[in-house]
Amino acid sequence: MRENNRNIENVKYKDTVNCFNVMNRVITKWFIRVNLDQSVKYIYTRLKPNVAKNLCPCFDVLDVIKSLFNSRVIINDTNDLNKLDQLIIACFNEVAERLPINK
Repeated sequence: MRENNRNIENVKYKDTVNCFNVMNRVITKWFIRVNLDQSVKYIYTRLKPNVAKNLCPCFDVLDVIKSLFNSRVIINDTNDLNKLDQLIIACFNEVAERLPINK
């Protein structure tokens, strides 16, 4: 994200039993959640499935029937994260734009 001129000063992570959360400042501002513990590995996003699919056309994107997630992207392993930079940046932007600006 730094290579795409994003301020990563407030990017944090939290590893939980269910997934690895990447957030901007606080856990409620997560922008991706990664689940590698199952046979099918996913990145969960808040983006609508059609938006996520446009950002990563070489990956399968599924709807999610949960209020916290909107889409999930099937990945093979952590190396796929390098191919999903535009998706990750869009997810970060979507959360960062909702944050109040401190003046």
